[in-house]
Amino acid sequence: TAISKYIYSFYFACTTMLTIGYGDITPRCTQEIVVTVMIEIVAVVSFGYLLNEMGHTLSKMREQSEEL
Repeated sequence: TAISKYIYSFYFACTTMLTIGYGDITPRCTQEIVVTVMIEIVAVVSFGYLLNEMGHTLSKMREQSEEL
């Protein structure tokens, strides 16, 4: 169907742009692809947030050590 082509191309675009890559195990039906894309987006956003928080924490620690 036409919607399946859009779902497959969105999956391809997300997986490529998020630099996740294509492993040995890949989703086969449209429901699996939709779930995979949602998990990819949540994972990348979470990872980015955690990196930001770690950098912010290290920055605060450095400021506090310079004050001492």
